[in-house]
Amino acid sequence: MNKRITIGLFLALFTACISLPAQTLKDAIRLTENEQYDLAADAFRKLISVAPAGGGGAEYYYFGENYLLSDDKDSARIIFTKGQAADPANMLNTIGLAKIELDNGNPENGKKMIEDALAKAGRKNVQVMMEAADALIHNKTKNLDRA
Repeated sequence: MNKRITIGLFLALFTACISLPAQTLKDAIRLTENEQYDLAADAFRKLISVAPAGGGGAEYYYFGENYLLSDDKDSARIIFTKGQAADPANMLNTIGLAKIELDNGNPENGKKMIEDALAKAGRKNVQVMMEAADALIHNKTKNLDRA
């Protein structure tokens, strides 16, 4: 009898672990970094579904980044736009849209979007500044590769 209970508990715990690959934003980002884009997308969808109203801007941003890294710019644009609507004060999604503009060969528009995001976020928002710098550096190295 005890053996059946132990096996049942083990199976229940194992099933719970498999069905919840990521419970935090950090876990979902880690899935993206490990190139597990589909699992990361599922994790981001779950995180966004439980985000409080007016929140979730960061979840949308990293979800969009997941799509960018998997070479799906159209889906990334949709997610960044939804992120802007969900949390207009969070400038990360504007940075995400700027990355798409830079990648599509529109550096003037992308740089303007980054400048606007930095002005609205304030120069003390380190995360926005780091993502903006990353976008500009990536664009610069991409242009050097073309030369």
